[in-house]
Amino acid sequence: MGRQLRRYKHALPNLILTDYLGFRWFVGGQLRSVASLATVDREGRLAVDKDGGSAVLQLLADFLAHQPEPVARPRELAGRMARPH
Repeated sequence: MGRQLRRYKHALPNLILTDYLGFRWFVGGQLRSVASLATVDREGRLAVDKDGGSAVLQLLADFLAHQPEPVARPRELAGRMARPH
């Protein structure tokens, strides 16, 4: 895993990474769900996942429905906003 990915996973509590075919959803730096629309075969052609569209839609719905932890104190908000990216 690259440095940039590690930085994003720890800086952003709700994150989706995608290459436009595959989707990975992370919550709190932990992989929560994976879905794929298609894969690329040896000849470079797309092999469509017949259930992939539904799986990606569910992953996106779950991502959007995720509720972050509330911020209770100004110092906590300042710490979150100042977190190194």
